[in-house]
This record gives sequence, structure tokens and C-alpha cells, in this order.
Amino acid sequence: MKYLLIIFALLGSTIYADELSEQVLKMKSELNGSCNYIPTEKLKNNKELSCVVSKIANRCNKIDDCYSYCLATDLDEKVGGGCAHICNYSNQENWWLPDEVKDCPLK
Repeated sequence: MKYLLIIFALLGSTIYADELSEQVLKMKSELNGSCNYIPTEKLKNNKELSCVVSKIANRCNKIDDCYSYCLATDLDEKVGGGCAHICNYSNQENWWLPDEVKDCPLK
């Protein structure tokens, strides 16, 4: 549960709906099913979140691919509800963190 809170606690600046729509469309066109995306410097410097993203990528299903992209590119910071809003709503699927996340370090 702590890791779920880590992911959903990532809040950022507000952007306009048109800009967000463009970013979500870009994400949908760039999703490739690999769950491996170039992470931002911010993610590279956050060992806890990097670990969580790697566990999501290791499991790698359709919705994990969305979460991997969303977290790696900081798209989660640009919308209220973060990746949960973008990925769960757009995929109309339930999602949960992989059990292996328990092996990730906590601050």
C-alpha cells in the first residue's frame, strides 16, 4: 500500500486540457508493449520510484505498459489523479502493483 501511495502522491503543475490531450495522444502512439521507455532525469534520481517502475516493466501487460510510460515520462505530474487516471480510465481495467514491489527500498 505504501508504494501505491508513492505513485499516486506525485502531483505536479496544472496544464490545459488541450495540451494534456496532445500528450495522452502522443503516449498512445508511442506505447509499444515493451514497458521500457527512456526515463526522465527525475525518475533516474529517485531510486524508490525507479525500482517500482522496473517491477511494473518486468510484469508488463497492456496496462503496465501505460503505467511504465506515464511514470517514466513524468506524464503523471501533469494531470490530477496521475497515471491512475490516465491508464485505468483509458484502458477501462483494474490495476494493481506487482507483488515484487515489496522488494523495493523505502525512504
